[in-house]
Amino acid sequence: MSLHFGLSPVIKHFDKQLVPPSPAYVSGFVSKHKLKVHSPSNITPAKLNSAFMSNIRAWFNFMFNKDIKPSVNKLNIFNADEWNADFCSSQKLIVPAEAKRAPASTEDHSYNHISIMTTIGPSCIAPPPFIIISALKTVPPELMEYKKAGSCEIHVNASGWMDRNAFYCYAVHFCSWVTICRSLGVIQHNSPVFLILDGHPSRLCSSALVLFAKYFIFVFTLPGNLTHIMQPFDVGIACPLRNAFRMLMRRRKIKWVEEHNDGQKMKAADRRKLIVECAIDAEKTATSLLNKENAFRTTGLFPINPEILISNPYVSDDTEDPKYPDGIRTGEFEVPFKWLTSPSFIFSLQKREMVKRIK
Repeated sequence: MSLHFGLSPVIKHFDKQLVPPSPAYVSGFVSKHKLKVHSPSNITPAKLNSAFMSNIRAWFNFMFNKDIKPSVNKLNIFNADEWNADFCSSQKLIVPAEAKRAPASTEDHSYNHISIMTTIGPSCIAPPPFIIISALKTVPPELMEYKKAGSCEIHVNASGWMDRNAFYCYAVHFCSWVTICRSLGVIQHNSPVFLILDGHPSRLCSSALVLFAKYFIFVFTLPGNLTHIMQPFDVGIACPLRNAFRMLMRRRKIKWVEEHNDGQKMKAADRRKLIVECAIDAEKTATSLLNKENAFRTTGLFPINPEILISNPYVSDDTEDPKYPDGIRTGEFEVPFKWLTSPSFIFSLQKREMVKRIK
């Protein structure tokens, strides 16, 4: 290989140990070549601190214990997460100093914000996308046809983002879909269903969790700061989904302009319809059976195999001296992981909600 790249003059130096460059040299090199040094934005100290095999094994032992593991199959385990459906193919991010999250600001503010809750499993079945549209009181007529056709479920609120009320509506959507699958025999009638989510605050809606529990749906949250390696949506679906969505948006915007060559601007209703159409079609493209199977396999969720994550470059193998044998305790409930639909957790959450209402 060295000869192929024309490096024969330096082969004799390959066995020599190089001295790391000094900070002054690196600083001078960066300044000379007008470079900027950034830490990877997706690898924060919190993520590095959580990415220990002992923490991951603790979650798998909690999630897939001896009572639950035998019940899990590829037809009854799911993962869901939200993504932003933007009319513009590029965004500007305004990041407050020391902020953990960045609010997205698009080039054009004349349309409503839309986000999508996509649910996937390692099989060919999954509920239609759950679409959240902002600044509307009712579902507009131009979108009702998609809802009636079962292509998606649409929820409207002030922000267009997932909140606790929207999460309750998602719970209704998911439970209704599971009921249909059970009635058709796709999912066994007496079989539990497992839904794995991230720890977004919207999940702490007791009415939604009670509904899930009523329909024999177990809802768990992933360990904090590890969704980038443990959530199937993040690992195998998010990138192809956004790419497919942007490609469809570009093509259909061009087509719209060609069909309306009189110079008129696209109305908000047309933009909403275009976004919803592209989101539905992009999800069909990105959530292929192969992509979903690979996403669940890579994260070790199905087939159940936490050891597969040892090969992930972001995970530290602390098998000999476990750093977090019981998991990392995070969040307001000070627990390492959450079984959201357990009776004890729902009771604790209802108690907190009652206290907040009294105050």
